[in-house]
Amino acid sequence: MFTESSLYAETPIHRSTNFSVVATPWAGQDPTSSTHHWRGEATLGVKAAVLRTRMSAVSVQAGVAWRSDPKTGCGETGAELRLLAGSSFGKQGRSFFNVEAAALSSGAHCTVGRFDLTAGYHASDRWMGMAQVFTEGRRGSDVVLLGQVSLVRLQSESRGVQFGVRARLDDGEREPALVIAFWRR
Repeated sequence: MFTESSLYAETPIHRSTNFSVVATPWAGQDPTSSTHHWRGEATLGVKAAVLRTRMSAVSVQAGVAWRSDPKTGCGETGAELRLLAGSSFGKQGRSFFNVEAAALSSGAHCTVGRFDLTAGYHASDRWMGMAQVFTEGRRGSDVVLLGQVSLVRLQSESRGVQFGVRARLDDGEREPALVIAFWRR
């Protein structure tokens, strides 16, 4: 059975600025893999809010990334550049979407693109549903496409629990995975 654990942590550099530090460590175990049972990834970056309104936000993020199992000829460390944009809309801003596009380079011919699209709806102050699509890979080869649907129970404005199901949507192994996440602001 494949298991993984990840963390997204973001903290403002100073309350009066539009800059924050973002850390995203990840670890996974795949006992069916012949080369790596455990592998990890981590990114440490600085995010800058370029536009922030009552209903929308656009940010850019730059950072360093590490991967424990780089492709042949690629380095373990590299640089990542990410663009993030999101907006709320509809009655009382209950509907929302978020788009993220990133490029990670760890060598001359080792650039990987990532694209995440999230759409959701706040059914109430305590319940939210989300649908997400994630892609990762080099253009023209080995692109992984994942889909995820989730239900989030917000216990307060700063805490919540997410339950969902994620599965590959491309030609890879389609075995669904259970997603459990804890949110804290």
